[in-house]
Amino acid sequence: MEAVLSDLKGAIVMAEAVANLFRPFVEVVVHDIEKSRIVAIFNNTSRRSVGDDSMIEDAAGLHEGPDIHGPFEQRTFDGRRLKYTSVVLRNEAGRAVGLMCINADVSPLEKMEEAIGALLRPAGDSAALDSHFRDDWQERIRSFVQEYSTRQETTIARMTRRERAELVTALHEAGAFRAKNAAGFIANVLGVSRATVYNDLGEAKAKTVTESPREPG
Repeated sequence: MEAVLSDLKGAIVMAEAVANLFRPFVEVVVHDIEKSRIVAIFNNTSRRSVGDDSMIEDAAGLHEGPDIHGPFEQRTFDGRRLKYTSVVLRNEAGRAVGLMCINADVSPLEKMEEAIGALLRPAGDSAALDSHFRDDWQERIRSFVQEYSTRQETTIARMTRRERAELVTALHEAGAFRAKNAAGFIANVLGVSRATVYNDLGEAKAKTVTESPREPG
C-alpha cells in the first residue's frame, strides 16, 4: 500500500492543483486501482470520501489500455451536467496503479448558453412597431446629418455654402421636410436661419434644373 501511495504522490499534488485552479467547477479524485479505493479527493462535489470504494469494474483492462479515457458526459445525482475524463497513473514499470478522474460541472455554462441563445434569438418583424415612432423624425434628421458629414469627411462648421446646400438637398430627397416644422429644426441643426435653409434648397433645385440636359427639339 505504501509503495502505491508513493507512486501516486505526484498525481495527488497535481490533482489538488487542478482542483484549486478551477474551483468550484472541477472536482478531482485519485483512486488506488489495486485496492479499488479513493485515496484523495479535492473540491468534493460528489459527496464521496477518502477510503470509499472506487467501483472500478475493469481494473485489469487499465494496464493495457490507453492512458486517457474520455471526455464523457453524465448527469449528477442532483441533475447537474458533468463532463469528465480519467487519466491512468502508472509506476516506473508502466503498470497502472492509479486513476485520476477530473469531473467538470458545466451546468453553469449550460445555463449561460441558454440565456445567450434566448438573447440572440431572431426578433420579430418591427414594421408594425415602427409605425408608432414616426414622430421620431428629429433623431432621424440628426443621424442623417451626422452620417452625411462623416461620408463627406467634414463637419457642419467646416461646410461651405455649396456643401451645405447639397446637404439640404439630400435631406429633402430623403423626405426630411415632410414633418411639420422640419425646416426650423434642420436650420437649428445646421446653425443657420430657416430662410437660409429654404434659400439653399431653392438654389440647389435651380442648379439642378439649369444643369439638366435639354431634350432635342
